[in-house]
Amino acid sequence: MKLKKIYNRIKFISRTPADISKIVRGQSYYPEKERKSSPTIFLDNLLWIIKNKEVNYFYNSNGLDIKNWRSPDEFLPDMKFRRERESGNSCKNEKFNYNYIAMLRDKYVFASYLSYVIGEDKVVPTIALYNNEEVYLLSEHTYISLEDFFQEDTKVFCKIINGEGSEEVFILEKKEGNYFLNSKKTTLSELKLKMKDSKYIFQDVIQQHESLNKINDSSVNTIRITTVRGASGKINILNSFLRLGSTKDSFVDNVKTGGLAVGIDDSGLLRKYGFYDVPFGTKVEQHPISNTVFEGYQLPYWDEVKDLVEKAHKQFYYVQSIGWDVAITPNGPILIEGNDNWGSIPSQIVEGGLKEKWYELKNA
Repeated sequence: MKLKKIYNRIKFISRTPADISKIVRGQSYYPEKERKSSPTIFLDNLLWIIKNKEVNYFYNSNGLDIKNWRSPDEFLPDMKFRRERESGNSCKNEKFNYNYIAMLRDKYVFASYLSYVIGEDKVVPTIALYNNEEVYLLSEHTYISLEDFFQEDTKVFCKIINGEGSEEVFILEKKEGNYFLNSKKTTLSELKLKMKDSKYIFQDVIQQHESLNKINDSSVNTIRITTVRGASGKINILNSFLRLGSTKDSFVDNVKTGGLAVGIDDSGLLRKYGFYDVPFGTKVEQHPISNTVFEGYQLPYWDEVKDLVEKAHKQFYYVQSIGWDVAITPNGPILIEGNDNWGSIPSQIVEGGLKEKWYELKNA
């Protein structure tokens, strides 16, 4: 184990000059502003590595390459942040010795629990659990076959119970006797093979508010809003941003698959820029499909969104911080998921450094 640690350290050090050089040559997210010199950018990144023992791959997307603007000290180092987040969230009840984050990571347990404690109208309705080639219908408390579930034409949103991001998320539909997976024709046998040895939940397909359709109607566009429980028990909002699908052929809004992240201010207004993840581009001021300008665009039901996530967090009383995925329907906001392993990277890209605010809210 010690030799492996030494080997990984040597590997990291040997790779460092090439990583920094790639950042120096990398595209600026803010070409309209004056950029630091190459030697300054190199030194910034070298000092970051020495101090935080990691490469700051998001140096350019965080705007740290811009002269006289943001300071690296304003930002949470990713590895240190992850350790602190996991420590705060992995709080075991000493008497019973179990970890409450399991209630967030199992999507079936999460939806069932919150539907009961805060109301069925506050969570995306779960229709069924697919387990060992059987479908458990929640409304009837009984198991049926997949064939019987699709006896009539129906359309459901399907996701693996322990997936992350857009992993194993798809739309299943039976229409006019044919089966479709993400609009592509398939068979019942192929569906069974795809879902073999895993557990999935079937949920209603969300109908989003017209204000979100106006920006992009090819995907359900969700809000990521993070809440933090302070030392006093008070729950506050750290950060929020809107995730948008950016292509007509994608029904998911995940930034890791090419979507956009647009910051949201305290009153529910979108900020100026939508940001791509590093491999897909930099930033834009309007949506690439609808041409909707982001800055000042008002999201509906914003006070209700904030109230919903604060109430939901209170039901996870041993978890310090949660990144919530929220959809806005014509009737108001509903919860999709709660994530204990939410990331600070997109939050800091859309808003700037959150280091001071993170510690302030943890200690509040």
